[in-house]
Amino acid sequence: LSSKTVTEVLMLEMKMSPNAKTYLISGYPRNMRDVVEYTEKIEIINGAVLISWRQKVLERQIDYGAKLGQVVLSLARMELNNFFKNVMPVADYFDQSSMLVTINGERHPGDVYKDFKAAIMKILGTQDNPPVFSNGHIPEVPADVTTELPLMAAPVPEPPRPSTQVISVNTKPTNMYNSPLKQGWPPVLWVIGGPGSNKAVLCDDVARETGWAHVSTGRLLRAAAEAADQR
Repeated sequence: LSSKTVTEVLMLEMKMSPNAKTYLISGYPRNMRDVVEYTEKIEIINGAVLISWRQKVLERQIDYGAKLGQVVLSLARMELNNFFKNVMPVADYFDQSSMLVTINGERHPGDVYKDFKAAIMKILGTQDNPPVFSNGHIPEVPADVTTELPLMAAPVPEPPRPSTQVISVNTKPTNMYNSPLKQGWPPVLWVIGGPGSNKAVLCDDVARETGWAHVSTGRLLRAAAEAADQR
């Protein structure tokens, strides 16, 4: 699907949860073209979290899933190659913009979830009006996030993030399009990870705990593809 179509689907899905305090969007963007389209149509992005796995470990995850009949091996390998070719440059772009927090996914699920949630709170904690859980409590902001990335140097302290960033990678005027997002719109975070990184599961768990909205673009795209095949 084109970046234009995917962004419109994403926008529609977000508008279906108008009372969300925070949006977690997993599996997006797929490439820099998606980033350009997003900046023109939706604009608001507070930060991104990368669930980091080594490629060879994700390949083993995919092979195991294929043996269990959970994934189609050829499609999963294609998605993995696309991730490292097209999505990782997006992660690098956000890292250079000081909008990315990276956590190591190759650990016990409980430890990964703890650091994933802490990474989200770290991004949201610099806001003037932080989001609240469904129970009305404002989340506690961690002082740091433990990453334990394999074979990686200790992370350099990040500069404070502004409350909301409007990214721009295209200088074309966008006066012809009126974004549905208005002043005071809730925070939007992207969750990036390759196939088998459990990014959607992590987002589901956080959404259940907080009452926030999770939009899985991977599930939306698979549903759209299946619908097209049935026509």
